[in-house]
Amino acid sequence: MTGVIVTFDPYIGAAFIAARLGQLSSVRYFTSLPFDPDYIDDEVQERLDQLSAFVKRAEAIEADFGPGAILDLDHEEITQLIADGVISGEDVRNANAYRASPKSMTAPQLLEFRA
Repeated sequence: MTGVIVTFDPYIGAAFIAARLGQLSSVRYFTSLPFDPDYIDDEVQERLDQLSAFVKRAEAIEADFGPGAILDLDHEEITQLIADGVISGEDVRNANAYRASPKSMTAPQLLEFRA
């Protein structure tokens, strides 16, 4: 992907979808792309900042509970990925452990949370 600069809309939209599903690695990927600075206005920067804050919160949770801790196990996309063996049993166990913790938040709540 060297030298390629992408526009905002499809990639940030995909990052928000991934965040709502709790797919942290996908959010990291989409937000690491080299965005065209001509597309980064105040609104876009706010959305990028929101995703950055989400990544920091999610990383802290995964540091405590392990990879996959914030997965939305009730979402049909996630359940299909589990059934297909794409998401590991360890990730599912980590997500269940986090969900059982007293301070757990869903991935969408983490995305919308304002400290």
